[in-house]
Amino acid sequence: MRLAKHAKVEPDPVACQTLLALLPWTLYLDLTMPTIENRQLVFVNRYFYPDDSSTGQLLFELACALVRRGFSVTVWCGYPAYSSRGRRLRVPARETIDGVHVVRLRSARFSKDRLLGRILNDLTFFLAVLWNLLWLDGKRQEKMLFLYSTNPPFLAWAGRLARLFGKPHRYVVQLHDVYPELAVRFGALRGNRPLYRIWERINRSTYGAAEHTVALCRATERLLHARYPETRGHTSVIPNWADGTFLRPLPRAQNPFVREHGLEKHFVLLYSGNLGLGYEYDTLLDAMSLLADDPAYLLLFIGEGGKRTALEAEVRHRGLKNVRFLPYQPRSVLPYSLSAGDVFCVTIGPGIEGLSFPSKLYSALAVGAPVLVVAEAGSELRQIVEEAGCGLAFGYGESSSLAEAVRRLRADANWRATLGARARALFEARYQLEHAAEAYAALFRGLGVETRGEKDRSTVDSCTERP
Repeated sequence: MRLAKHAKVEPDPVACQTLLALLPWTLYLDLTMPTIENRQLVFVNRYFYPDDSSTGQLLFELACALVRRGFSVTVWCGYPAYSSRGRRLRVPARETIDGVHVVRLRSARFSKDRLLGRILNDLTFFLAVLWNLLWLDGKRQEKMLFLYSTNPPFLAWAGRLARLFGKPHRYVVQLHDVYPELAVRFGALRGNRPLYRIWERINRSTYGAAEHTVALCRATERLLHARYPETRGHTSVIPNWADGTFLRPLPRAQNPFVREHGLEKHFVLLYSGNLGLGYEYDTLLDAMSLLADDPAYLLLFIGEGGKRTALEAEVRHRGLKNVRFLPYQPRSVLPYSLSAGDVFCVTIGPGIEGLSFPSKLYSALAVGAPVLVVAEAGSELRQIVEEAGCGLAFGYGESSSLAEAVRRLRADANWRATLGARARALFEARYQLEHAAEAYAALFRGLGVETRGEKDRSTVDSCTERP
């Protein structure tokens, strides 16, 4: 049995009825939300700290870095819902975290690993954002610049609709995932259907009205210019990042996470992050099958996502004892969990080039881990790792070569150390949080956003979980 290359989805017959029942509830709750303070930068994303989403964590780090640079930042987000751990968290509707003002909008919080749940979560959050935009005073909105991420993928449409309703709304799009093209690649949408064409037309209008669009890699920017010529002259490439003061190389012998999970005697191949549809896993599992005769080798998956259930079933089907799964870890644990591997695995699925980019690469570089990449030839991901000499890259199905490389890496500690040092050097040169923060700060200043001198103290010590 092989893992499906593309996920096939079927419409749920009760989706419309459930959505109609939810929408009045969502809009009523948002109508009662307290008046939003007048802030100059407003980040809008479905997920935010303390949720487990990488986009939410990245946005939190960026917001804090911009506050340190004198910007006023407010975040509109949902309540934690990215993972089962997140849905157990208790967080207030409004709070200030390290100077970042957080406003949480009520929306559906079903598991995103099921199509219906994801649709309801995305639509209700989108409508909550739109509702609040339309009720926001125009004079106050004139002084704001909104940054829309692509969680949900059509979130920036709210900004375009606000403009169409006569609001003086200025916004920037931060493009993590390119839709509807990614939905076509996953098999959830057909490119020759009316819905695809409608989505594309709305995108063209949305990008055309945006002040700027930020792509995460050069391949995405090229795709934008080809599909949406309106974006030319109004785009830039700002890669994602990691916080190099938070994530640093940590010897496994000094790592409490390694001891807690009994990893001391294993040579650990670590995959940490979203176990979603856009990544490739078969090559990794095939390599572990070839390494199964030696109990020292372990492939450790940390995370959740739409393919985790299928992955676990595949591991059981193959009878692999050298593959283990752990859930998402709290942010406080990440410096230890991300350093628990001897090597770090980063993959991207066939045809995903330019549509998405794995942020887990930057975590791997930050902790100084040798990187094992599985991607198609010529991909930007492979190019980054190969040019820096901080890891090894493999094509789909090259499991024998991957397994042999793992054996060599285990046998040669000096080689691992050299690759790891190059990884950290590349990170420090190009992918630190401060690099991205400076780029965004320059962008926002160029769009007329002013800074202030005072700093706001945090009103939050920690978030608590339900027992």
